[in-house]
Amino acid sequence: MAIPVFPLRSVYHPAPVGELSEMVRDHAARGEPLYLQGGQQSLRYGATATREGCGVDLTGFNRCIDHPAEDLTITVETGMTFREVSAILAEKNQRLIWDVPDAGAATIGGILATAWSGPRRYRWGTVRDSVVGMKLVDGDGRLIRSGGRVVKNAAGYDMGRLFCGSMGTFGILTEVTLAVRPFPETHAWVLCRHPFPQRTEELFHTLDDLIPSAILLALGDVADTTDGGQTEFLGGSAGGSISGGSTNSLNGLFAVEFEGEASEVGWMLDETLNRLTRLGLSPQEVLDEDSEPILHRFASACMGDGCCTGIAASGFPSDAIRRAMEFYAPSVQSAESEEDAYAIQNDVVKRGICRSVLADLGTGELRAISSRPQSKVIPWLREHRHPVSYEPRSNPATSGMTRPSEFTRPMMSLAGCRLVVADASQMDTWDIPAIWGEPSPNYTLYATMKREFDPAGILNPGRYIFS
Repeated sequence: MAIPVFPLRSVYHPAPVGELSEMVRDHAARGEPLYLQGGQQSLRYGATATREGCGVDLTGFNRCIDHPAEDLTITVETGMTFREVSAILAEKNQRLIWDVPDAGAATIGGILATAWSGPRRYRWGTVRDSVVGMKLVDGDGRLIRSGGRVVKNAAGYDMGRLFCGSMGTFGILTEVTLAVRPFPETHAWVLCRHPFPQRTEELFHTLDDLIPSAILLALGDVADTTDGGQTEFLGGSAGGSISGGSTNSLNGLFAVEFEGEASEVGWMLDETLNRLTRLGLSPQEVLDEDSEPILHRFASACMGDGCCTGIAASGFPSDAIRRAMEFYAPSVQSAESEEDAYAIQNDVVKRGICRSVLADLGTGELRAISSRPQSKVIPWLREHRHPVSYEPRSNPATSGMTRPSEFTRPMMSLAGCRLVVADASQMDTWDIPAIWGEPSPNYTLYATMKREFDPAGILNPGRYIFS
């Protein structure tokens, strides 16, 4: 995996918090940038750093401070890897419900900085929902504490929601207390190929009264095969025939996960298989241990690699299917249909730039991979990144007055889109507007918080929405 090379003169390896605070104060006095590093799995996120500075390796903060299993919390330093924390929790049959692609390298601090959650956020929430308390060093070298070590602690401002996803630009996380959950008795996936997009929304609404942990749609070459090669994870034109679909339909893979008590999961599996079979499809189930690799592949499917660009966009769950249509660039043309509102039209197909798309239908999160040159990707994103607008439509029953439920939204918006850049050789092309878009109406508030926490602007400058 290519790692972006920041303009670093040296790399510090502080371990005690006091040493870290002193180092930050020294750099703040000189206005010299500091770039934070952990497992180096998230350096592809954000814009390119251009100011010369020093790196801060945080992997030395790697202790487990406390694990009161009966309280369902764990307190760790943020340099610990996700695998290390998971191993400690597993001894007490507990887990963090984060879907991390490279658990052996990704650190807790990096996961929080990028707010990486994964497909199970549909049921269990985002990583910030797990944060109970934290300690950090701000841009002035001050040690700040927020929250506590028990779930019911409500003292002070909940800074966990502020720092998660802030790309390390407000402060350096050193310690965090996280809420954990017991392992489920069992878990399983149901996989179903179907014509996309003609049947996708129908599949989603068929299961809306059940309680899945994740509901995903995969298009293109995002997948692999399960252990034993029983189920092919392949959409797009290479996916072969589909039960219930036409020969010129695009192949989508619908995947839904259930977890909990064995009896509960068994009932939901049987119900799901019966409902999908009645729709004329051929669902398959993957049980227990065999289902965990599926989740890991889905979580990492659209991360990009040394020659591709990964794109991530968040939006309304109701727009996820349409958004996937706009992103996906299949190698075959689909049939036009004026009757089906979700049929892919030729002009829409031509607008796509991504060979693989993974859509989280439950949360609206979308990840995609494009092999197009960045000179093509950036203009495409800028063309489609526009603010969400609402157009009222008249209602004769209310004398022309419009209620919020009667508003319609445009087909797609990339407002708030973030990118995962994987090609280090072209990192200089990714500036802040290309990655994050133009400043939103909330930018003034964000800038004020940035000045409060990092007055000298030394923490990860140019990587997030701040220059």
